[in-house]
Amino acid sequence: MVTVENKRIRLQDVAKEAKVSVATASMALSDCPDISEGTKQRIRNMSKKLGYQRPADKQLLRQHNEQKPKILRFGFMSVGTRLNDEILTDLLHELTMEAVSIGLRIEVSATDNISNHDALVKQTLAFGHELDGLILTGRVDDNLLSGIEMYHIPCIVVGNVLRTGNKFLQLGQILAADEIGMGRFAADSLIADGHKRIGFVAEILFPGLYIDNWLSGYLLAHNSTCITVDPKLVQIAGKAFVGGKPAAEAFVAMGGHAPTAYIIPDIRTASTFISTLTAHKINTDKNVVIISGTSSLAMKYHLENYPQITMDQKVMAVQVIERLFCIIKKPPLSPTRLLLPFTVRNFSEPCNIEAHSAPQ
Repeated sequence: MVTVENKRIRLQDVAKEAKVSVATASMALSDCPDISEGTKQRIRNMSKKLGYQRPADKQLLRQHNEQKPKILRFGFMSVGTRLNDEILTDLLHELTMEAVSIGLRIEVSATDNISNHDALVKQTLAFGHELDGLILTGRVDDNLLSGIEMYHIPCIVVGNVLRTGNKFLQLGQILAADEIGMGRFAADSLIADGHKRIGFVAEILFPGLYIDNWLSGYLLAHNSTCITVDPKLVQIAGKAFVGGKPAAEAFVAMGGHAPTAYIIPDIRTASTFISTLTAHKINTDKNVVIISGTSSLAMKYHLENYPQITMDQKVMAVQVIERLFCIIKKPPLSPTRLLLPFTVRNFSEPCNIEAHSAPQ
């Protein structure tokens, strides 16, 4: 018997094992009518057993592989935020659904260790170097993007880039909701209702990221109407996962100088904030509180009836994948920042969103 492992199988090997001539073996594999069906089948079986491929078969296989479309692999990596964070769940779900619909593969990773920059870059490169494209979100900064660009990995940032020190250099390709516009729209709406002391509540602020941009919009709305913001109205806890209770207690202590309305860009923070004020018998009716987050989070925390300003995660997912395809096809010559319009829910008056869009 011919040893398959150590020898390239030839037609002569098939003929020898089937105990026929090379010509008979060739005619049988070509389905020649001069060869009996029994002999053809015996030779085909032996050919299959030995792993023999005719030159024509090899050529067809090669053509098939060349014509078979390549399945692109995109990576989704969360920097400084765990994947089980509720805020990421909806976006990751929509990205996965969009990928499945177009035959794309999404691989997922995360790191909550951002203190060691070299280790962070190394981990990100290890994840992304064999992928066709990389989607980053979370606490992404210019230093990380610089490391990725050195290795020419097509990459897009969902959200904004963390501002470090006094650097305002923008690297990479950014796709984000118009967070400044969201904050300004919220404050403008409450100011239009007659409120002049509007509280702004958040857990933690990172320069250039979500809460910071909402706060910028909040301040812009006040500046445009010549209202001076009392610094005590802006309550940033400085710690993650403490909720809105510290801010609520601070406002309670202000007595007659407390806010008459509130902007809370995170639904989880809003939930504990509202429950704390309610316990103190302070009005937290839906006409004085504006929140932000996904519909699923609002329902989970029973805040679905409150006015919400949010980003459609399905729209974001579609735009992220389309943009990354464009980057792969034709790498941009310079950094870009594309802001997507936001959506509003449960506002009593018609909303002119475009009028509040921040400059790009």
